[in-house]
Amino acid sequence: MAQLFWDDVEVGMEIPPYKKAVTLMELNRYAGANEEFVLIHMDRDYSQKVARLPDVIVMGNLKYAYLSNMMINWIGEEGTLKRLSAQYRGMDIPGPALSTEPTMICEGKVTKKYVQDGDHCIECEVWTETKEGQVTTPGSAIAILPAKS
Repeated sequence: MAQLFWDDVEVGMEIPPYKKAVTLMELNRYAGANEEFVLIHMDRDYSQKVARLPDVIVMGNLKYAYLSNMMINWIGEEGTLKRLSAQYRGMDIPGPALSTEPTMICEGKVTKKYVQDGDHCIECEVWTETKEGQVTTPGSAIAILPAKS
Protein backbone atom coordinates (compact mmCIF):
# COMPACT_ATOMS: atom_id res chain seq x y z
CA MET A 1 0.00 0.00 0.00
CA ALA A 2 1.14 3.56 -0.65
CA GLN A 3 2.63 5.62 2.13
CA LEU A 4 0.04 7.47 4.21
CA PHE A 5 0.90 11.06 5.09
CA TRP A 6 -0.43 13.02 8.06
CA ASP A 7 -1.43 15.87 5.73
CA ASP A 8 -3.82 13.55 3.86
CA VAL A 9 -5.62 12.25 6.95
CA GLU A 10 -8.88 13.78 8.19
CA VAL A 11 -10.84 13.10 11.37
CA GLY A 12 -13.60 10.64 10.49
CA MET A 13 -11.53 8.98 7.75
CA GLU A 14 -12.08 5.22 7.65
CA ILE A 15 -9.23 2.74 7.75
CA PRO A 16 -9.35 0.21 4.90
CA PRO A 17 -10.87 -3.01 6.30
CA TYR A 18 -8.58 -5.96 6.97
CA LYS A 19 -10.56 -9.13 6.29
CA LYS A 20 -9.55 -12.61 7.41
CA ALA A 21 -10.95 -16.04 6.65
CA VAL A 22 -10.15 -17.57 10.04
CA THR A 23 -10.38 -21.38 10.16
CA LEU A 24 -9.57 -24.00 12.77
CA MET A 25 -6.37 -24.71 10.83
CA GLU A 26 -5.32 -21.07 11.22
CA LEU A 27 -6.01 -21.24 14.97
CA ASN A 28 -3.93 -24.39 15.34
CA ARG A 29 -1.02 -22.85 13.40
CA TYR A 30 -1.16 -19.77 15.60
CA ALA A 31 -1.34 -21.91 18.75
CA GLY A 32 1.75 -23.82 17.63
CA ALA A 33 3.71 -20.69 16.80
CA ASN A 34 2.87 -19.13 20.17
CA GLU A 35 2.78 -22.26 22.33
CA GLU A 36 -0.77 -21.37 23.31
CA PHE A 37 -2.39 -24.79 23.50
CA VAL A 38 -5.74 -23.92 25.10
CA LEU A 39 -8.47 -26.39 24.19
CA ILE A 40 -11.25 -23.82 23.69
CA HIS A 41 -9.19 -22.51 20.78
CA MET A 42 -8.29 -25.88 19.24
CA ASP A 43 -10.72 -28.69 20.06
CA ARG A 44 -14.35 -28.49 18.90
CA ASP A 45 -15.54 -31.39 21.07
CA TYR A 46 -14.00 -29.89 24.19
CA SER A 47 -15.31 -26.40 23.38
CA GLN A 48 -18.85 -27.58 22.80
CA LYS A 49 -19.25 -30.44 25.29
CA VAL A 50 -17.08 -29.37 28.21
CA ALA A 51 -16.80 -25.58 27.96
CA ARG A 52 -20.34 -25.34 26.53
CA LEU A 53 -19.31 -22.84 23.87
CA PRO A 54 -20.89 -22.74 20.42
CA ASP A 55 -17.56 -23.79 18.85
CA VAL A 56 -13.84 -23.14 19.24
CA ILE A 57 -13.16 -19.43 19.63
CA VAL A 58 -10.48 -17.21 18.14
CA MET A 59 -7.64 -16.29 20.52
CA GLY A 60 -7.68 -12.73 21.80
CA ASN A 61 -4.04 -12.15 20.95
CA LEU A 62 -4.68 -13.28 17.36
CA LYS A 63 -7.41 -10.65 17.05
CA TYR A 64 -4.93 -8.12 18.48
CA ALA A 65 -2.38 -9.20 15.86
CA TYR A 66 -4.92 -8.69 13.08
CA LEU A 67 -5.71 -5.18 14.37
CA SER A 68 -1.98 -4.47 14.41
CA ASN A 69 -1.64 -5.75 10.84
CA MET A 70 -4.51 -3.52 9.71
CA MET A 71 -2.86 -0.43 11.22
CA ILE A 72 0.65 -1.23 10.00
CA ASN A 73 -0.55 -1.96 6.47
CA TRP A 74 -2.46 1.32 6.41
CA ILE A 75 0.16 3.69 7.87
CA GLY A 76 2.93 2.42 5.59
CA GLU A 77 6.62 1.80 6.11
CA GLU A 78 7.40 5.32 7.31
CA GLY A 79 4.57 5.31 9.85
CA THR A 80 4.98 4.11 13.43
CA LEU A 81 2.30 2.34 15.42
CA LYS A 82 2.92 3.95 18.81
CA ARG A 83 0.12 2.34 20.83
CA LEU A 84 -2.59 -0.27 20.33
CA SER A 85 -5.10 -1.43 22.90
CA ALA A 86 -8.01 -3.83 22.63
CA GLN A 87 -10.72 -5.27 24.86
CA TYR A 88 -11.98 -8.79 24.22
CA ARG A 89 -15.74 -8.47 24.65
CA GLY A 90 -17.12 -11.11 22.34
CA MET A 91 -16.38 -14.45 20.76
CA ASP A 92 -15.31 -14.92 17.17
CA ILE A 93 -16.01 -18.32 15.66
CA PRO A 94 -13.81 -19.65 12.84
CA GLY A 95 -15.30 -20.52 9.49
CA PRO A 96 -15.35 -23.93 7.81
CA ALA A 97 -12.11 -25.61 6.72
CA LEU A 98 -10.71 -24.31 3.43
CA SER A 99 -13.10 -21.35 3.51
CA THR A 100 -11.96 -18.16 1.84
CA GLU A 101 -14.95 -16.12 2.99
CA PRO A 102 -13.94 -13.59 5.67
CA THR A 103 -15.18 -14.54 9.13
CA MET A 104 -13.50 -11.62 10.90
CA ILE A 105 -13.16 -8.04 9.75
CA CYS A 106 -10.89 -5.43 11.33
CA GLU A 107 -11.99 -1.84 10.83
CA GLY A 108 -11.35 1.60 12.22
CA LYS A 109 -11.61 5.33 11.83
CA VAL A 110 -9.57 8.40 12.71
CA THR A 111 -10.83 10.19 15.82
CA LYS A 112 -8.11 12.81 16.39
CA LYS A 113 -5.22 14.43 14.53
CA TYR A 114 -2.53 16.52 16.25
CA VAL A 115 1.16 17.40 16.54
CA GLN A 116 2.93 16.54 19.81
CA ASP A 117 6.63 17.14 20.47
CA GLY A 118 7.22 17.41 16.73
CA ASP A 119 5.45 14.11 15.94
CA HIS A 120 2.48 14.14 13.58
CA CYS A 121 0.00 11.89 15.38
CA ILE A 122 -3.38 10.37 14.70
CA GLU A 123 -5.66 8.56 17.12
CA CYS A 124 -8.00 5.89 15.83
CA GLU A 125 -10.90 3.84 17.08
CA VAL A 126 -10.35 0.24 15.92
CA TRP A 127 -12.34 -2.97 16.26
CA THR A 128 -12.91 -6.49 15.02
CA GLU A 129 -16.34 -7.62 14.02
CA THR A 130 -17.98 -10.80 12.86
CA LYS A 131 -19.24 -11.18 9.30
CA GLU A 132 -22.68 -10.46 10.77
CA GLY A 133 -21.43 -7.06 11.97
CA GLN A 134 -21.15 -7.76 15.72
CA VAL A 135 -18.23 -5.85 17.27
CA THR A 136 -16.24 -8.28 19.42
CA THR A 137 -12.97 -6.48 20.08
CA PRO A 138 -13.12 -2.68 20.41
CA GLY A 139 -9.87 -0.80 20.81
CA SER A 140 -7.82 2.27 20.06
CA ALA A 141 -4.56 3.10 18.34
CA ILE A 142 -2.11 5.97 18.09
CA ALA A 143 0.17 6.25 15.07
CA ILE A 144 2.89 8.68 14.06
CA LEU A 145 2.90 9.56 10.36
CA PRO A 146 5.35 11.40 8.14
CA ALA A 147 4.30 14.89 7.06
CA LYS A 148 4.68 16.19 3.52
CA SER A 149 5.99 19.57 4.63
